[in-house]
Amino acid sequence: MRVYIPVLLEAVYASWAAQDLEATLECFADEVVFLTHVSPKDVPYAGTSRGKTELRRQLQKIIDIFEFIEYRPVQIRRQRGAFHCQVRMQYRHRATGLTYEGSSRHVWRIRGGKITRFETFHDPERIRAFFELIALYEKPKVSDLP
Repeated sequence: MRVYIPVLLEAVYASWAAQDLEATLECFADEVVFLTHVSPKDVPYAGTSRGKTELRRQLQKIIDIFEFIEYRPVQIRRQRGAFHCQVRMQYRHRATGLTYEGSSRHVWRIRGGKITRFETFHDPERIRAFFELIALYEKPKVSDLP
């Protein structure tokens, strides 16, 4: 049985991989809900956004923090009215040069040719540890103090 994969998902993955925020936002409904299932106290772009204006701010934070080395879906399947995707990623932290490599899971809801809900799931301990490592790199060294 062949599963239909919307061109819309192909477009959002390609535009996000290219860090083209405007093209990415075109894929979303005005009333979109975006949830990143990690703690906002651990990850600066985590939490929930409602509407395109909040989504733009949340996604811009990610682009400001990371350069994308790799970002591609490796599995997409339809299940109970939603699309579930596994994504392979490798990001480079712009300020430190440290890389984050792994996968995440996405759940998409689409209505009227636009994405109305997008949820992303990361390994919470792994991403928390990565941001803790970044914080260590960003703190001034004793030798750098006057």
